[in-house]
Amino acid sequence: MPGSRSISRIVGTGCTQPHATLVLVACEERSGRARHAPTPTRGVAALGVLGCAASALAAALPDSGQPSQAGPLTLSLLLFTTIGFAGACVALFRQLGRARRASAAASAGASEARRRLSNELSATHARLAAMRELSFLPSAEARGPEMADLGNRLPRLLEAALPGCDAGLCREGELPPQGVSVAIQQFDCERELMGSAWVRRRDGQPPEPHERETLAELVRAFVGVCDAIRHDQRRERLIGTLRDLESQSRRLFESIPVPMWVYSTDTLAILRVNQAAVERYGFSREEWAGMSMEDIRPPEDIPKMRRIIAEVRDTNLDSYRTTRHRAKSGEILWVEIASRPAPFVAPDARLVLCQDVTSREMDLRSLARQTTELSKTNEELDRFATIA
Repeated sequence: MPGSRSISRIVGTGCTQPHATLVLVACEERSGRARHAPTPTRGVAALGVLGCAASALAAALPDSGQPSQAGPLTLSLLLFTTIGFAGACVALFRQLGRARRASAAASAGASEARRRLSNELSATHARLAAMRELSFLPSAEARGPEMADLGNRLPRLLEAALPGCDAGLCREGELPPQGVSVAIQQFDCERELMGSAWVRRRDGQPPEPHERETLAELVRAFVGVCDAIRHDQRRERLIGTLRDLESQSRRLFESIPVPMWVYSTDTLAILRVNQAAVERYGFSREEWAGMSMEDIRPPEDIPKMRRIIAEVRDTNLDSYRTTRHRAKSGEILWVEIASRPAPFVAPDARLVLCQDVTSREMDLRSLARQTTELSKTNEELDRFATIA
């Protein structure tokens, strides 16, 4: 508007009041931000501009010394000034109110978000504590209780993980509580522990989704822990049974009154011997531990022994034969041996049972010698009879 420009020039040149500066700024910025302001704000700003302009004009008029003529004009100017500043103050207070309400809404939203985050953190900490307690169940101290005793711990873990909820356990055939505030999760620990776990909110409201998820997670973790404990218990029982069988086998091996030992077909080292072998051959257990199969054979029989062991190693079958052994005293023993694979000791091991038949072999050889001598005597008698 041209009038606005002229007013600004008049005020800017001839007035020293603070209102003149406001009028100048308002008029110069009319094409700027003030043009885009909301309608009420622009109206109030216009009143303020008029009031400030009137005040500036009143101050710029020369003092004519006639108060009766200047009085009404001055009052009008002051009235416009008061109205303008009152409108500006009202607009400012309105803006302050809107800012205060926005700040209160933001603060309430932040408080609500902080409260939800605090609740979620508390629930997470409770869930982690329950999971941590579950992780300690498979320890050595917790392996003693039976599955039924372990099931009694589940409600306590659920109540610890879900504050504000009651929890319980229903065995197979029992009915859990009913209602909108109850969440139920069934489980089955391979028929040893079956039933359903339930949680119920104390305020009567339906369980939240995260509470149902926590119930399902804890029940699954509990079933996994119970399975691990059951497998550990079975493994311990199996290991104990195997140890008992091994102990019985060792006692049986030691108590057999026939010399027995276990040797390696790859290295020919003697791995184990029983008490009968120690007593019959004269070697101590420490000496047996450092000996091989060649140490109990006469030197002339070693090549044949190596060929026989190579054959039984390739065929991996039972073997029966009569051979010679040498005792610590140098005595030659005739023995009947029976050997078979012993993979329970080592993959290349064979178990040997040795029966001493020295007396029988000596008798047979003596009888054979006597038979030979008798045959020679008979031949000589027949030759003599023929000559006669």
